[in-house]
Amino acid sequence: MEISIIIPTYNRAEILKKCLESLKKQSIQNFEVIIIDDGGKDNTKDIIDNFKGLKIKYFYQKHKQQGVARNKGIEKSRGKYIFFIGDDIIPKKNFLEEHIKIHKEKKNVAVLGLTLWPKNWKINDFMNYLAPNGPQFNYSAIKNKENCGWEFFWTSNISLEKKWLKKERFDNSFKGWGYEDLELGYRLEKLGLKIIFNKNAIAYHYHYYKNPETFLYKQKNAAKSALYFIKKYPELRERLIEKNRLRGKYKLLFKIYSFFPGLIRIKKLKIIYWKLKRRYYFNEGLK
Repeated sequence: MEISIIIPTYNRAEILKKCLESLKKQSIQNFEVIIIDDGGKDNTKDIIDNFKGLKIKYFYQKHKQQGVARNKGIEKSRGKYIFFIGDDIIPKKNFLEEHIKIHKEKKNVAVLGLTLWPKNWKINDFMNYLAPNGPQFNYSAIKNKENCGWEFFWTSNISLEKKWLKKERFDNSFKGWGYEDLELGYRLEKLGLKIIFNKNAIAYHYHYYKNPETFLYKQKNAAKSALYFIKKYPELRERLIEKNRLRGKYKLLFKIYSFFPGLIRIKKLKIIYWKLKRRYYFNEGLK
């Protein structure tokens, strides 16, 4: 078995089915799919039981978050290469082929693919702010495509040889949303792993954000995760904490918006507001 694709899932049976349908159409087929149901209560198991055409391993666990689920997937995998994707990720037909092509050319690398919003969706302003050059996926921040750095160890679309995960796994002490993937990336980079960006390994992210607060509020938990991160690695305090605080001129700007809420209706100004609100929630999480 050459490839193991690990997918944590939680109450997303219908979009998971679309993900599996896209995997069934891949240009290469020497792979297994490992699905870790993280305490879901929907019909995920029924869909998997009735799904034909893929080698699927299904495991159910009590709700323990995505890092724990991925660790279990690693434990159950048999492939030389491990792929991490989300249950709401729909890969293009040549997705696996594009990842493996880089692995055949280069050793000791992880391959980061390009995650985009679906082409057939009408993307709102907030989603355009989030990705592909925003706080969720910021590909414009990649300075060296041949060595992106640990901050781009994004488990929505990344692959690496399993040998890297024999001793290093996701830290199960992270709770809630954020940073458990980057922290693993940081440890792996210290061991010599490089992340290469392949813009042709495309997958689509089927997660519609109608209400900005849904994403922005998550920054409270991201701050808690960042505090745990720097407890392990104090040298990262400036990068993870200080650059995300709401203080000084940012606090003043945030107050202006509270006095003049009509500003948020202007496109360029509402993007600034979202940036400030993200910092505001991050500050609340630090408290």
